[in-house]
Amino acid sequence: MKFTEITSENVEEFSAYIDADTADDLDRTFFRSIGALGDDDAPVGAIVYELKNSENEDDTKSRIILLEGIDDEVTEQLLDEYKKELSEDEVTESYYETSNETLYKLLSDNGFSGEQEEGEEISVSVEDLRKLNGVFKVKSFPEYIKSISELSTLQYRSFIKNCLFRGKYGILEDLSYLPKSWFETEVSSCAVVDDTVQGILLIRKNPSGKLIAQLYVDIGPDSRRNLLLILAYSCRKITELYPEGTEVIVRRHSDAVRKLTDKLLSDPKGDKVYCGTRSEE
Repeated sequence: MKFTEITSENVEEFSAYIDADTADDLDRTFFRSIGALGDDDAPVGAIVYELKNSENEDDTKSRIILLEGIDDEVTEQLLDEYKKELSEDEVTESYYETSNETLYKLLSDNGFSGEQEEGEEISVSVEDLRKLNGVFKVKSFPEYIKSISELSTLQYRSFIKNCLFRGKYGILEDLSYLPKSWFETEVSSCAVVDDTVQGILLIRKNPSGKLIAQLYVDIGPDSRRNLLLILAYSCRKITELYPEGTEVIVRRHSDAVRKLTDKLLSDPKGDKVYCGTRSEE
């Protein structure tokens, strides 16, 4: 069996194993992917993972996003190749979250811990957001609350630098590398005071049509009010611009995000998933 790096140039060959949303991320700075090729050089499996903390002083970890193979033998060989690749990036731990019981058992057989718990991600419907419009009770927005489409590149980059300096990057390891255009600029919102961005909610639209909340932060003196207003603004924009079937995904990656969803949503439950870790040292 042979292995190859999967990039945007050859990912279509692995479409049986990598979905469109995952494929869309492969050129991002900290995403990695290994493809397995059979005797006839036909794709037989793939693994996709993301490096965490690789540019700060914390231990580098790897989040396994996807692992698919034509059979268990291929999957296990992919895991062996994956472990070799991790040593180059000095990764100390791998972790995963999956709803696939077969994959959970295979990873458990290959040194991963495992347990079932509520998933980090929750899905919010356009109908849910329309209900929130009533909760927020904002009849009209002040002029300083706007879509990020109105920001200049300098305003956007200056705020991102400020976020990185404060260690605030949401779920984006590569926040410093992403241009404003990577986000859905009409529904992503911000608070701008004296031409300076003080708060922002960044939302990405995936190829599948799902909207993913990526960064939600305010560093100004009136942060509590601004956070409410930019969230309300984005919710209203989504209900105006997107059809009822649109999914909005929120990854509850911190206690603050979890508390917010618990407060605003009637039943913010994630799917039951399998989670586990493995030391790579």
